[in-house]
Amino acid sequence: MKLQERLKKEYRLLALAVVFFAAGAIFFWYDASLPSHAPTSTGTPSSPAVSVQPPNSGASQSGQQLDPDFSKFPPPAQFGTFTYGRGGFNGSSSTLLASSTCNASYIAVLIFPSAVDYRSDIESAVYNDAFPCTAGRPFALSITTSDIATAPFGNYYLIIADQQKTGAWYNPR
Repeated sequence: MKLQERLKKEYRLLALAVVFFAAGAIFFWYDASLPSHAPTSTGTPSSPAVSVQPPNSGASQSGQQLDPDFSKFPPPAQFGTFTYGRGGFNGSSSTLLASSTCNASYIAVLIFPSAVDYRSDIESAVYNDAFPCTAGRPFALSITTSDIATAPFGNYYLIIADQQKTGAWYNPR
């Protein structure tokens, strides 16, 4: 009798494990079947985010190009780096803090793969957004793993730059 009771308990546990495994497999299959979307960030409803303009697309009201000469900007090695992988940022965090002092109407936040020099391939940013800010005031933004979910795992660098209401970003740091 004890053997039969023990087998019943083991079969129940086995059945429960199979159910959880099947549910997990269905969840991951369903999640993988959803269309991926490019990461986006939004500002608060009272202050919506503004997209950062790539080279050759920013112009002043007079139509004059305001894009800086990116070749004169600092090399990628001068910016803060991090690793993005299964464990999140640097293997243990689901958020990355970008902070600086605001010097213009907006702060642009960009993330590039370490293997790419942003000065010659500005379109390769995996994160590229601008946020309204007040000149002279501190600015902080928490970037989550879901913000760059479509980016491949690897090493990256983060750039914070200033941006006016028109034109491209400048003063990268």
